[in-house]
Amino acid sequence: MAESCPKCNSKAEKTKTRGLDTFYKCPNCNFKFRVVELHASKEFANSEKGY
Repeated sequence: MAESCPKCNSKAEKTKTRGLDTFYKCPNCNFKFRVVELHASKEFANSEKGY
């Protein structure tokens, strides 16, 4: 899933992922931003272990 830079709307490159946060950097204007994944993964949501 490609994210667009909120500043210049170019296609941003994913730099790293930490937990639910995915970090992006725009190669065009060098703007760095973060996208937070809001929903849990399917495996986690469907697991029947008592978390």
